[in-house]
Amino acid sequence: MEAKGSRILHWTTIVMVVAFSMPALAVPGDMDGDGEVDLKDYELLRPCLTSPGASGVGPNCSAGRFDGDLDIDLKDIAGFQLGFTGILNNSCASPKAVSDGTRAYSNRGATTDGPDEPAVCMFFNESHVRSDIWYCYTASCTGTAFVSLCGGEYDSKLAVYAGCGCPTAAPLACSDSV
Repeated sequence: MEAKGSRILHWTTIVMVVAFSMPALAVPGDMDGDGEVDLKDYELLRPCLTSPGASGVGPNCSAGRFDGDLDIDLKDIAGFQLGFTGILNNSCASPKAVSDGTRAYSNRGATTDGPDEPAVCMFFNESHVRSDIWYCYTASCTGTAFVSLCGGEYDSKLAVYAGCGCPTAAPLACSDSV
């Protein structure tokens, strides 16, 4: 039994790799538009710094606004620092442990470090799971695990691997929501 964008799996331990193919969104703090918040962005943000309540910040500084006002001050720097640290489960080497239940997630700003999977994950001439985020699911009992990405307003791809770490073998399953 399989639904669009879903997989039913019979495993006691699985790792879920979740990635999305969606239009590029602005990443807060990504001053140079390369999809990462890094030292280059900090160098571009520095000239944008103003005092609280100041106006007149140039259009090139808009990616550095985190607190909703028109200035770039210490509140915005605090937001920049959060973006700079990245997504905690962005690497296959550090998946987030999850248990049974439903959870919200975002891959905004995530990079791609999972393997190319042309034999199993080829959908629409794309075999990578792009902008992947990693979860390690340990089943609470022996039985069936149901994984779904249905309901999103974006194209998503899901790959499931055995074990909790960077994959060394082909995925157990792969699905594209479209």
